[in-house]
Amino acid sequence: MFNTMPSQFILWKSVPDMPPKKPRKVPCDATGGAINPHDSAGFMDYETAVTVASQGGFHVGFVLTKNDPYFLLDLDDVRDPVTGEWDNRSQQVAALFPGAAMEVSYSGTGMHIYGRCDAERLRTKRRKFENNKF
Repeated sequence: MFNTMPSQFILWKSVPDMPPKKPRKVPCDATGGAINPHDSAGFMDYETAVTVASQGGFHVGFVLTKNDPYFLLDLDDVRDPVTGEWDNRSQQVAALFPGAAMEVSYSGTGMHIYGRCDAERLRTKRRKFENNKF
């Protein structure tokens, strides 16, 4: 799926933050210099991003723009870091999106679900699951 998406991929690096905070994800160029993730000058296609990331020790991200027909559903703390088992909630949510791309988040305990949607229907949506219920 990712290689058929528009050239809106960027690189990012993990930068330590003051404990107990998580490391920061800093958007960067191929040299590791910080970039504005919303400036399309830093965008690249998927294949280029993967190649450059593997050579420079970076990670690949996708920038969602205002009118994209894509969504990202980010589920936190739904995977056991030792066993790799997904909790019931994440399995139920994943089943709602057959055909969507899914990945384990950088933390190793979350799930990202990517897909296409009607952007107009999502214009006012930004929801969070509360108390592990949906």
